[in-house]
Formats: sequence, structure tokens, C-alpha cells
Amino acid sequence: MSRAQKAPVPAWLSDLQSRFGAVLRTPFAGGAEGARERSGRYDRELVAEITGSPSLPAAGQLAVYNRQYWFRLFRALQNEYALTARLLGYPTFNDHAQRFLLARPPRGHDIHDAADGFREFLGAAASEEGHHHGPVPRAALLEAATVDLAFQRLLYAPSEPVYRPAVGEVGRLAAARLRPSSRWTVLDEHWPLVELKRVLAETPGEDPLPLPPRLPAVRSWLVCNTAAGAMMVAPLPEQAAKLFRLLTRHRVEDALERLERDCPAAVRAQLPESVQRWLAQSVDLGFWSGVQGPPQPDRKDKDTANA
Repeated sequence: MSRAQKAPVPAWLSDLQSRFGAVLRTPFAGGAEGARERSGRYDRELVAEITGSPSLPAAGQLAVYNRQYWFRLFRALQNEYALTARLLGYPTFNDHAQRFLLARPPRGHDIHDAADGFREFLGAAASEEGHHHGPVPRAALLEAATVDLAFQRLLYAPSEPVYRPAVGEVGRLAAARLRPSSRWTVLDEHWPLVELKRVLAETPGEDPLPLPPRLPAVRSWLVCNTAAGAMMVAPLPEQAAKLFRLLTRHRVEDALERLERDCPAAVRAQLPESVQRWLAQSVDLGFWSGVQGPPQPDRKDKDTANA
């Protein structure tokens, strides 16, 4: 039977599925003791239609499915936002996760997609009056979520072609804009959160981890997928971080001009040599997937040609 010839779902079955689904999504009660189901909110008619047992009544049987639904989703978000979850502690994090999932129920077949949009939701929720996120400052909480999201995106980054400029192209690249691949990112941190994320496996548990002291100055990290399939995490000099970000938004020559203009005098003498090394490393690591359009002459060059 073709898809067009399939018989319609009986009304009673559709109604049962809808009611059962509503029970599955019944929100949990939160709190410091952890999430727990609220079976008193279940559809009473549906509970009455289910045959319980001496050891587990009907509401208890539905509670099993209710718990499985939420615990699986909580686990998915805890995995995707592992650093954020450990800073908050699982009970508080689950409260955030449940509000998010109630506002944006998962609709795809991949459970990893359930976390899509959580960083933005957390940013909006963290600014609400009376919002509770324990002793973690709002800025640190959002920075942790940003770190988690960056690692998550790299973990699922698609395979892309790697741009290796030919010998004849090198001279024209100054007027071109490089197209960044999705295999790398630069993270700035005000707390040592990248290092904390890397050692989470050494401190298993569900209780809140203490937030490390704020750094004396902003620190930058390069996080990228290597050709061997591993994830590389390495500290970046301040000027290198600025260069890579500028290259994603400007033509090469414009990025270099801006970098030199804003460079502290103390490191300006070493900048040309450093830039050559950083550019070579970016190509070796596959930062670029191509050039965005053919290199175009500057407006002053056009004016000269038309004079």
C-alpha cells in the first residue's frame, strides 16, 4: 500500500496518543533534592483506563514513562552542556533544561538536536528578575555555556574541503577574503573554564563545581578539529586571536591593516614575523575552505584605471 493509500489513524488511537504524550511531558517538580514526577497532574481519565498491579498502580506505571522521558532529555542536555551543568549542579541545571524543553519541545529524530537553542534560552533566562543560578555569576554562566556550545559545534562539524592556495594565488590573496571552515573557533575566557571543561572527567558527580577565580586578563584559546580526527585545544597569543577573527570578517589586507593599527607598541616589531607564522599555521590546520569570490581591486585602483 502506498503512502497516499494508507488508512487514516483511528480517532480513538489519535486521542490516546495525544493524551499519553501529554502525560509523558508532565513537568517535574524541581528543587535542591532533584527532579521528581507529579503524578497528581496526570489525566485522571487515562489513569482510570489503565490496569494497575498490586505492586505498581496505574499512576505509578505512567510515572515510569514520565521519568524516562525527562531523564533522557536531561541527560542529553547534560552531555551537550557538561561544563554548565557541573557549575550549576544537576538539580539547578535540570530546572533550566525543563523550562527550555517546555518552551521548545524536541521535534526531531536525533536527541542531540534537543539542545539546539539552549545557549540563547539560557542567556534570556539569566537576565530575568528573580532568576536562580546559585553562586555562579551570570557572565560566568553564559561564558560556560558558550564554551560548551563551541565544543558541541566542533564535535558535529561537517567535513569540508580544505583550501590550500596554489603558488600563483599567493600574490593575490591580500585582496581576497578567506572563507572560514567550521572546523575551528577562537574562545575568549574571563574564568579558566576551558581547562575546567577538559578535566571534568576527573571529577565525576552531580554536585556544583566551585567556579575558579576570575583571570587577571582575558585569555584566548584555539579549538579545532585536526585532519587526524582529534580535537586540538591550545592557548593563543592575543594578537593571533585577533588576526584569526579579523580574517573571518575582512579581506586579508584589511585584516592585517587593522591588526597592525591596534597592535601594542611593545609587540609591533615582532608582528610581521608572527603574522606569517600564524597564517601558515592556519592553512596547515585547515582553517579555510576557500576564497569568497574573486579578489577585487580597491576602489582607488578602480579610480586610477578609469582616470
